[in-house]
Amino acid sequence: MPQLDFSTFYSQTLWLSLCFLSTFLIVNHVFAPRIRKIFIERQHNISYNLHKSELAIAACKKINEELEETLNAAKQQAASLREKALVDRHTLLAKEGEEIEKSLTKKEAREFEKLKRYEAQLRAEIPTSSSHLSQEVIHKLQSLYGLSRDIIN
Repeated sequence: MPQLDFSTFYSQTLWLSLCFLSTFLIVNHVFAPRIRKIFIERQHNISYNLHKSELAIAACKKINEELEETLNAAKQQAASLREKALVDRHTLLAKEGEEIEKSLTKKEAREFEKLKRYEAQLRAEIPTSSSHLSQEVIHKLQSLYGLSRDIIN
């Protein structure tokens, strides 16, 4: 068997050492620095992104605080506007109520005057109306009972 021949051991050992050493040197001086560089760049990118995210979080917190302040100011302004609107509405309703009351008072006075005139007109017509009614009653009595006009008077 040629693998077990002792005469070839030294050459095989030499070539194994040369191949291992050359492979080791190529990997150690070519590939390992590139891989190390990639790891360093990744770590740098991660650190940079974490720093940027912390800055973004701080900016968001600041914006949220400003937003809360603006929201609270807007709520206070809305409450004051609502109160002002309520006061204005009550004032307007009071003015309209007074105007309506004045208008109703005037209408009431006009209607009362109409009633007085109508009452005066009716009082003036009572004698003539009662005279006509009494004549009709007499006429009906005469026709029903056959009474003469002289007896009734």
